[in-house]
Amino acid sequence: LTRWARHGALREGIMSEVVKAGGQVMGGISAKKAGQAQKKLAESNTAVIRATTKENTIRERRAGKRKKGAVRNLNLSSTDVIEDLAAELELAALTSEYEGALQAQGFVNQGRIAKNRGDAAFYGSLAGASGTLLSGASKAFTGGKTPAGSAGGSSLTTSTKTI
Repeated sequence: LTRWARHGALREGIMSEVVKAGGQVMGGISAKKAGQAQKKLAESNTAVIRATTKENTIRERRAGKRKKGAVRNLNLSSTDVIEDLAAELELAALTSEYEGALQAQGFVNQGRIAKNRGDAAFYGSLAGASGTLLSGASKAFTGGKTPAGSAGGSSLTTSTKTI
């Protein structure tokens, strides 16, 4: 091959590696954005669950007050019935509130996991792109050949002489 043909092939090889590395980085950026979008969706779901839980708790407490009033209207002389009913209704309201909080925390955790997966994919793509560029530089330096006696490692050899 002529000198110019070798340089053209070298340039094409280097450009190929650069394009491949760019594709890896773009894939990582895409994964990171997807993770961020999933996190925003989970945060939105969390807000909805918290609002719904608040409404359900208020509804449970209102229902409890109505039931207490109904029991009082029966003219039962025992206040134990009313107190037990009040405790039972408050427990129902608190249970609803707790279940909603658990659900909301689940969405928060899902959002964090999605964001971390996206970040990991992004940083993995940077590492892959770096490896691709280093591989391309190595091929350019060695002319695309693997040095004899190595599996792609350093092409530098040393020799020692005994005097």
